[in-house]
Amino acid sequence: MDFDLRLKALSRLATSETEAAAEALKKALGKALTSLHEDTEYDLLEQSLSELEAIAHRFSDVIAAEIIAFIAIIKTRQITYAEKHTAFVAEVAKYQNAS
Repeated sequence: MDFDLRLKALSRLATSETEAAAEALKKALGKALTSLHEDTEYDLLEQSLSELEAIAHRFSDVIAAEIIAFIAIIKTRQITYAEKHTAFVAEVAKYQNAS
């Protein structure tokens, strides 16, 4: 499924109060959190953060705690970039190494 369509579907699902919607959202939450814990590819992390943003109001306590933990741990992770972004990796590294 196209990522933009997935985000729209998650946003609509987040407004539903049905049990099926709640289960689907819990599954999406688990998948996105697993990505934040394990993935190193920038694009995947960005998509997971977008998914969490779309459903955050349904799981605000969990997502807030996980985002805080993600911010603390991401500094230690080697992030990889898709081939289309490799031209910018050296420039990004300059700024990261400046601090």
